[in-house]
Amino acid sequence: MTKPLLFTEQLRASSSSLHAVSDALVVAKLMVAFTDRRVYGLALGSFYHVYLAIEQLLYRCRETDGRQVTKDRPD
Repeated sequence: MTKPLLFTEQLRASSSSLHAVSDALVVAKLMVAFTDRRVYGLALGSFYHVYLAIEQLLYRCRETDGRQVTKDRPD
């Protein structure tokens, strides 16, 4: 009997071609960004909110499971 695929494996298999296209577009945009300081700055700034949200969630998870937080809480 064949073991059923995990949901994450199904998702990876069904979206791999879309990710390939998306990755190619990101690389092309980065090449443009590296040639223009203003565009490069905007690209870096667009990741700020993503990393801030991740850090806030990690901090919240650490608070709830009782682990010691070694870094100041992100605002």
